[in-house]
Amino acid sequence: MTVTYLTLNPKVGSISDLALPNDSLDINSPLRFKWVLWVQTDVDTKDQETVDYKDSTKNVADFDTISTFWSVFGSVPQPSVFAQGLTVELTSNSNGNINSLMLFRDGVSPEWEDPVNGDGGHFQFHWKPNGIQPAQLDEYWNNLVLAVIGNTIEAEGEFSSNPIIQGLRFVNKLNAPGKQAGFRIEVWFSKATDPRHLQKVRTKLEKAMALHLDGTSGHVPRCDVRYHSSQ
Repeated sequence: MTVTYLTLNPKVGSISDLALPNDSLDINSPLRFKWVLWVQTDVDTKDQETVDYKDSTKNVADFDTISTFWSVFGSVPQPSVFAQGLTVELTSNSNGNINSLMLFRDGVSPEWEDPVNGDGGHFQFHWKPNGIQPAQLDEYWNNLVLAVIGNTIEAEGEFSSNPIIQGLRFVNKLNAPGKQAGFRIEVWFSKATDPRHLQKVRTKLEKAMALHLDGTSGHVPRCDVRYHSSQ
């Protein structure tokens, strides 16, 4: 059976024939939180020792409504673009080729040193080069972005008043040496006051990212949990 993946890259797939509901949400509806798009750029080898992670990471846009989200996200390259081996320059503000895309809550920096992230960690999904179809990589990423930005992961139940998901990262390591080569998707979380919350969030994230456009469930990729400090 042929699967139609949720990709916004017309070179690897198309959802142009997807039937959308007529009662779509008001595009000016506010999101629960304000989010910021960050990018990380490649560093020349000669500058590697003098340029740190923070200096190569820039915030380039923010959004807090459905309309502004699509305005920003529509200009962001899909993971499949990187999987095709293409270089990407997103804005003049980024100064170099992009190797990471990040969406984080407003006020939270995409670094372990941020107080919100320091005692937390991230769920990590990794694929080797040529180990995943580019369109499926897009679907995993798009599903997670829509689920997190749309607040469907932590919207209900006893933990909804204290959401712990702080951001998402897509990391392009296509040309990295050894086992690091490939692609990563990370979902960053702050410290959970109750371990049940962390497990509940992980289960819902895995279910959301494996969902196909036709409503069926696809393969759930391996998830590793990495903590930013000793537990």
